[in-house]
Amino acid sequence: FVISQEVQFTATMSSTTCSGTLVLFDVEYIPSENSVTEFDFNNGSLPSGWNSSPFNVGTYCDSPSVDTPDNSDYFWATTLETSGINSGLRYVETSAVDVSNGGSIEFLIRYGTDNPGSPLSSRDGCEDPERESEEVYLQYKISGGNWTTMYDQWDVDLNKNAPWYSWNFNDIDIPAPARTSSTQFRWIQPDNHGDKYDNWGLDNIIVNAIPPPASSWEIDYGNGDTGTSSLASSTISFSNIFPTSNVSVTYSITASTTLTDGQIIGLTQLVEVTPSDITPPTGVAPTNLTIGTDSGSCNTALTGVTLGFPSTSDNCGVSSTTHNAPANFPLGTTTVTWSVIDFAGNESLSYQTVIVLDQTPPSLTPPPDINSNSCVIVLGVPTITDNCSFTYKNDAPNTFPTGTTIVTWTASDTSGNITTATQNVTFADNVAPTITLQEENITINADSNSCFASSVDLGSIITNDDCGISNTSNNAPIQFPIGVNIVTYTVTDTFGNSTSKTQTVTVIDNQKPTIRANDLVLSLNSDGEVEIPFDAIDNGSTDNCTIATYNIVSENSDTIFTQETSVPQQQDQTQNQ
Repeated sequence: FVISQEVQFTATMSSTTCSGTLVLFDVEYIPSENSVTEFDFNNGSLPSGWNSSPFNVGTYCDSPSVDTPDNSDYFWATTLETSGINSGLRYVETSAVDVSNGGSIEFLIRYGTDNPGSPLSSRDGCEDPERESEEVYLQYKISGGNWTTMYDQWDVDLNKNAPWYSWNFNDIDIPAPARTSSTQFRWIQPDNHGDKYDNWGLDNIIVNAIPPPASSWEIDYGNGDTGTSSLASSTISFSNIFPTSNVSVTYSITASTTLTDGQIIGLTQLVEVTPSDITPPTGVAPTNLTIGTDSGSCNTALTGVTLGFPSTSDNCGVSSTTHNAPANFPLGTTTVTWSVIDFAGNESLSYQTVIVLDQTPPSLTPPPDINSNSCVIVLGVPTITDNCSFTYKNDAPNTFPTGTTIVTWTASDTSGNITTATQNVTFADNVAPTITLQEENITINADSNSCFASSVDLGSIITNDDCGISNTSNNAPIQFPIGVNIVTYTVTDTFGNSTSKTQTVTVIDNQKPTIRANDLVLSLNSDGEVEIPFDAIDNGSTDNCTIATYNIVSENSDTIFTQETSVPQQQDQTQNQ
């Protein structure tokens, strides 16, 4: 069996100062009795180390008080001991237990209340004691000693009105002489009239022991602090100043006592300690700053900036002053937060602005000057450096005029610093355009029934100039006459330079004339000749151009008469017969 005991403590917030929170602890050791041996007789077998005279377990007697409060089985003394020093007696004896610090014995006891019947009936064994020697006594015995009576108040009552004539609960303190590390207890009836007379019962016997007292104390405050005391007392007080704080802090605190037998009994519980200081400090940041960038840099290093110091105060003193300034201040406005913390952890914030200005303009070298006779002018790229980022532009026109144009380059950084430089661009367009004919020589037939060609496809031309073409023309007629015709193309660029190229168009008459002649009867003249007038021969001969020659041949004579007559019309290049 384990002896039960406990430690309890209360914590009282006493006061708060700049040193922290003072807490008082009232600690108490509460030894609680606990069973060191017990028996309820329900199974009929005594515990180890227990002894008794022969007994019955069950329900006896017919009176209303027959059953125990829990209606369980119980010890009932009937049969007498038949041997040993207790021969002829009835008794129950516990094992030896440690009750050196005191304790108590709890149990139920009852005397019989019925007279035995005749002949013997179920009431036999329930007869009540009538003499003092037939009473039951509670005794103790220490190791090597004799039995000593410690309680003998269950007196006989011939009227059976005493409480122990029904099941009677008892809680009897163990007297000082019986408080040893090896004590036995027994219930014994010194005298009786026999098995079925002077009967009594027991049930639910519990021997309780009080644990040993405290001999020293220790307390762990849960923050590294401890307290000790050698005071041999069941109550004690401790106090501790907990660290300064601006919030309630919960500590796991353990109070323990070492008992006289070396046992350590303790209690651990959480204690919330109130804050000692909730007043924040005051802090005023240094004045705002406006500074320039470092040389060759777009920011300013903290190492070169004197921020200053805030003004501070606190009721319990300032523990630290810090700021969150960056290692390098970027261009623009940076807010520096100053933190002032007191020893309780209260914090005050204030703010300082640091403005970084870029006052360094960019360095700008324009591209080299340009002399060009081409309209395709590449200005080049300027050389620009700046401590910060920058952009650049120029005012060059889309088209450069003849002569010298001044191009102004402008470089601007993000802070508005500007640098300008100029570049001269000299331009004169003296390069003539080019022209290419798809068809340089064209040969084509005259139109049907016409002595010319119209709607002639001259083919495409390709022109080119880096400054652009302003005009393209040719002198082609609407109608090309028979023969070789020369077409001249002229291309002019935007600056007046021109180029010409010719194309030949040859028109061919491939259409034969038609002839109609009249029959004639002619007479020779005196010279033996015949004159044939042209209009006497022609009967409507036609040609798309001019009929150039007629040949007259006589088919009825070996002699051929030839008359050539020229017709005054447009000359026909082709001779047709």
